[in-house]
Amino acid sequence: TRTLYDGRWVFINGEAFEAGGDDAKILAELADKRSLAAATVSALTPTAKRTIVEWIAAGWVHSGS
Repeated sequence: TRTLYDGRWVFINGEAFEAGGDDAKILAELADKRSLAAATVSALTPTAKRTIVEWIAAGWVHSGS
């Protein structure tokens, strides 16, 4: 999985997700560190959480649980 980001977008495997505020910071952290703490994931908006679930279903992100 390749994850890139800029000030407004997160790109993962050719898909784009528009993100701002804390979501953008958290998803940039995921791109940089390749993992997130559960507490950090809980800070995402519902829209970003649904996107993470879609990425898990696609096999692009793996859940620790």
